[in-house]
Amino acid sequence: MTRDYRLLSHHRSQDLVAFGAAGEKDRRALLDDVARLSAHLDAHPGDVAISTEDRYHLAVALLALWRLGRRAVLPPNARPATLAWLCEEAGVTELLEETRLQDLLEDKRAP
Repeated sequence: MTRDYRLLSHHRSQDLVAFGAAGEKDRRALLDDVARLSAHLDAHPGDVAISTEDRYHLAVALLALWRLGRRAVLPPNARPATLAWLCEEAGVTELLEETRLQDLLEDKRAP
C-alpha cells in the first residue's frame, strides 16, 4: 500500500507520522486507518462530505477518498442546516462527522 503514498514511502512502519489528542500514530497505524475507511467508503458510492476539526481524521478521510479516486466535499461550516443541504440538495451520499469517523476508525471490525 505504501506505493500509493510516495511521501509515506520514506518512513518505516514504526515511524511517527502524526500526533495529537488521539495520541501518536505511526505509518502503519495511519495506513491501516486509511485502508479501513477506504473499505467502508468503497461500499458507499457517491460524494463524501468531511466535517471534522481533528486533523488526523481529516488526513485519513482525504487519503481514503483519494485512494478510491473519489471527491471530497469540504463544507464551509459545520452548521446543521449546511450539512443537511449538502446531503439533500448537493448529492452528498455520506457525511463523515467527528463521531462517525471515530466510530469507523475505532471499530477494528468495520468494513
